[in-house]
Order: sequence, then C-alpha cells, then structure tokens
Amino acid sequence: MKNFVELTGHSMKGKLAGFLCAAGGRMSYMSFMSLANSLMLDFRMFVLPRFVYVAAEDWEGNSLKDEIRGRIGEFATSFQKAACLVFRSRLRYPSISCCAKG
Repeated sequence: MKNFVELTGHSMKGKLAGFLCAAGGRMSYMSFMSLANSLMLDFRMFVLPRFVYVAAEDWEGNSLKDEIRGRIGEFATSFQKAACLVFRSRLRYPSISCCAKG
C-alpha cells in the first residue's frame, strides 16, 4: 500500500477516500490512521471520518453480522454524500445539484 500511495498520490489530490478495514482483532482499529493522515496531509485528499472496522468476531460463519452490514450501508451513504459535496465544490456553477435529494 505504501508504494501504491507514493507512486500515485500526486494524481489523487483533492479526491475522496474512505476506509473499510478488516483485521484479526479489535486492538488494531487505529492502524490505518497513519495512512489516512498521509493522504490528508501529503496529498490533500478528503478522508471520510466514518470508517468501518471488522474483526474476526464480527463474522457469523461466512457472513458479516447484521450490525456490521448496517454500518457498511451507513458508510456507503456517507461516502456518496461526501463525494457529491466534493464534486459540487468543483463545479463552475455550484448551485447545480449533483446529488439525489434526501
């Protein structure tokens, strides 16, 4: 991931990033923050403050628990709204609506 960001970071300036993270346990839930900080500070990206962290205990067999699936849905909705705001801020005529109402 580090190489990917270093090689492509310049082309991601002003873009939106979000994090869906998976790990073996709950103790690593902040591990992605160094990447988020780098994206924000080094490459001027917008990082969605809502993230989803999934640990081993969030699975029921091969499926995610309903709570996590709901959080992923909330993440997707938040990402869509944030993307719309970022896009709208770049329009020459920001009064034009690019987002669905609601």
